[in-house]
Amino acid sequence: MSSIPSSRHFNWVRDPTPWQAAQTWHARQQAARANFESNNSGANSAFFGAATDFVSGMGDITAKIAAKRIQAERGAQALKTLA
Repeated sequence: MSSIPSSRHFNWVRDPTPWQAAQTWHARQQAARANFESNNSGANSAFFGAATDFVSGMGDITAKIAAKRIQAERGAQALKTLA
């Protein structure tokens, strides 16, 4: 056998205790959850903002159409009174 240690076994590296492994797992899960919540919050904000912008835009278009109708009716009434 060779006196060179195998690269698969690191006898000088201590394995974590089950408690340490559980704490590490819990910390990783907490970080993953926080990352997910952050990404999810950003996506929700973007979608909600798009919906708000859409409704606002539709309101502006509707107001412009109503203003044009009113102006057209006033113009028609003005022509009637002049004729």
